[in-house]
Amino acid sequence: MTRYYSHIRRDKNGKETGRTRLSDHLASVANATFALATTGGAERPSLIAGLCHDFGKMTTYFQSYLETGEPHSHALQQHAFISALYGAFEAYRILDIWSFVESWDPLLIYLAIKHHHGDLANLTDDLGSKLIRDDNLVSITNQLADPLSKAMHQVKDLLAQSKAVTRELEIAASRVSFGLPIDWQPDVAAFLAGDWMKTFNRLVKDKFLYDRDHDRHWLYVRLLLIFSSLIDSDKRDAAKLQISDRPTIPVDIVNVPVAKEVEASQASSSMISVRQNLYARATRRAQQMAEKRLFTLTAPTGSGKTLTVLSVAMQLRKWAESIGLPSPRIIYAMPFTSIIDQNYKVLKNMLNQLDDFKVREYKYLIAHHHLAPVKAQEGGRELPVDEALLLQEGWDSEFVITTFVQLFETLIGYRNRALKRFHRIQNAILILDEVQSLPAELWPLIGNVVNLIAEQLGTKIILMTATQPKLLSQAMQSVELAGESDEVAEMFNQLDRIDMLIDLTVISVDQFVMQFLDRYTVDQSYLLVFNTIRTSLDVYRALQSRLSEDAGLTYLSSNVVPVMRRMRVEELTQASRARKSVEEHTQASRAIKSMVIVSTQVVEAGVDLDVDVVYRELAPVDAMVQAAGRCNRDDGGGVNKGLVYVFQLEPKSGQRLSMEVVYGKIKSHATMETLNKFCDSKGRYVLAESQFSRLVDDYFSALVEQGSKGVSEQIWFSMEELYFSPNKVKEIPVVSDFRLIDKYPQYVDLFVTCTKDAEDLWLWYQSSVIGESDLQQRRENYLKRKAEFHGYIISVHRRRAIGLGAIEQGNGGLWYLPAVMNQPDIYNPITGLVMDPNDIDSFI
Repeated sequence: MTRYYSHIRRDKNGKETGRTRLSDHLASVANATFALATTGGAERPSLIAGLCHDFGKMTTYFQSYLETGEPHSHALQQHAFISALYGAFEAYRILDIWSFVESWDPLLIYLAIKHHHGDLANLTDDLGSKLIRDDNLVSITNQLADPLSKAMHQVKDLLAQSKAVTRELEIAASRVSFGLPIDWQPDVAAFLAGDWMKTFNRLVKDKFLYDRDHDRHWLYVRLLLIFSSLIDSDKRDAAKLQISDRPTIPVDIVNVPVAKEVEASQASSSMISVRQNLYARATRRAQQMAEKRLFTLTAPTGSGKTLTVLSVAMQLRKWAESIGLPSPRIIYAMPFTSIIDQNYKVLKNMLNQLDDFKVREYKYLIAHHHLAPVKAQEGGRELPVDEALLLQEGWDSEFVITTFVQLFETLIGYRNRALKRFHRIQNAILILDEVQSLPAELWPLIGNVVNLIAEQLGTKIILMTATQPKLLSQAMQSVELAGESDEVAEMFNQLDRIDMLIDLTVISVDQFVMQFLDRYTVDQSYLLVFNTIRTSLDVYRALQSRLSEDAGLTYLSSNVVPVMRRMRVEELTQASRARKSVEEHTQASRAIKSMVIVSTQVVEAGVDLDVDVVYRELAPVDAMVQAAGRCNRDDGGGVNKGLVYVFQLEPKSGQRLSMEVVYGKIKSHATMETLNKFCDSKGRYVLAESQFSRLVDDYFSALVEQGSKGVSEQIWFSMEELYFSPNKVKEIPVVSDFRLIDKYPQYVDLFVTCTKDAEDLWLWYQSSVIGESDLQQRRENYLKRKAEFHGYIISVHRRRAIGLGAIEQGNGGLWYLPAVMNQPDIYNPITGLVMDPNDIDSFI
């Protein structure tokens, strides 16, 4: 009896260690996809995709390739296209005879299977516009002529073994638990006899009908859900990764860290009252309105939003469980990795109450971003790197903490690697922290997408910030967790911690330094935030020559390698807490209180610093308020007011204001329009904290009026059209053009050997990664120390890398700056890379 296999496993020496029968693989993937795609009736089309996705592996071409590793001379071992046609064929049968799927599902199944080994493309290229009428396949389109030609050869090959192929599929189908019509059987004979061509033609006709249909964004979500369930199930089964039971988490788990925070707090009684009231009110409103989909949490900086939103999430999770839904995963997304590190510790401390958490931490909490370590343990055993990566990238945990980039490349995505976790968004609780940092020109798109997944996937969305942008339209009704509008206003109005002194008079860097020194006193702490690295370095050097050593002068920006930057943030955070705890102005206490931090905007959102005075170079209003959030955070009663100075530096001759260069015209113009409403004829105004909410509201209104919807509308249109990659028919922005962070082709990754650890890491990279001939072992070696390795990488302009004497490593975009550990003229331990006057300026 003929046996077909889907995978053969071999060790590093090529010796076979096991093989998987194809029917076992198809049944396993089909059952898994059915279990993963749980919303909107997508279970059945996902199951069909899983059952048929490797149909083409039964050709002698593929089976030979599997045994020998030698591809066919005309690549006839490729199986995705013929499998996609077979999946659509069976879907049409199930639709026509049993009505078990929706009318568009055969088309979506075809697309999902066709690309299950790669990225999504676009509907036009996947089907073309011509029907098969004869054997002249070139007349279809050049792009489809090759796969259709291969399909003709593969069909002939499969015809010779039709009975065995049918039997293998029948075995797979017999092991499918749910989702198929009771009397359904695969009809391989009809498919091979000519229905494969009829299926292609019907798909082309459906494409024409799809192009004329309206309101199709739900089909974009449905396609991604089918695709995600398929590729995640396929990869897991191929890796023999077992799916373990999900853990339970008590709903009141947040209460303990909240109580500890109150006990250890050095905040004023009024600030403690704000935090307790916010926590109680938001928790109560979540209980009362848990059936809603869209929520906002708008509260001042320092009001305890992180623990509050976790309490809200646990209440929403409890509600879902009470009505019979699976326990929602809690996905916590934020803009910067620095905030992730901080909030990861909060979550870890909270979950440490559970004994099981210490045994299998990854089932409870996963951090996913480009600097996150790839590791997972269970019962004290370190899981293999490939397994750990699948779990991390697949968001297989109760709490997932990630970046906006990872999240939105999943929601507005086309890459296989990102979309395999799309199904995790179903019924999840999605927390978006510091949402004001999202690019304003993308707000309409992001608002539409957030509303779409809430409607189609049952996802609950919480938008959290101190400065709530107008991300959701009025038609998208949301619940403010902090209370009714008058309660939120009262919460902001009762705070009197800081005054913001705005002065739009244009001054030079030298004039700014002199103004700062005139106001400087040794018993206060200061944070100076600038828009560009160059300006921050100029100010740091000027102050370094004028302040005494005990002033506590330090520096932060992306000019410093990430590992040192994280250490410095932690040191500064601890120092600011120690400073707050000192009550008597002894000589020792003054040493603790002395602190002058010169920085770019890396410190603005989420970094738990607390200083007496902030200086902020003119920036968008939301950035100004975020910087103000690092000032006098714990004093809610106005006893010792903090000061925030907003100032404007003159640009270099012929250049634009740094605010416009860094943040763009839209935000800059909206900021100036808003500030001009407040400032006097000299461009000055003193703004009390209670006025911040009005300032922010005016700013976001101006932003909406000035913002262009062009890119947002075009990508939103491409999502509906299923245009994932560029095509020659319609040259418009497509899904693959979506970017949260602009990519600069002239920038390169520079590895800086600024410490002994960095030098050792580079030697390891050369020997264990570059020097490793086994590709699988090379990948494992790299993943094990990826986070550590990236701790010494800075993004710099190519011209700057060359000027520093860096060496390019191959064609992968990585550059190497050797032996700078004792060369402060190239890399300064405090300020990072030294900038030449001719260097390209950069920011953050």
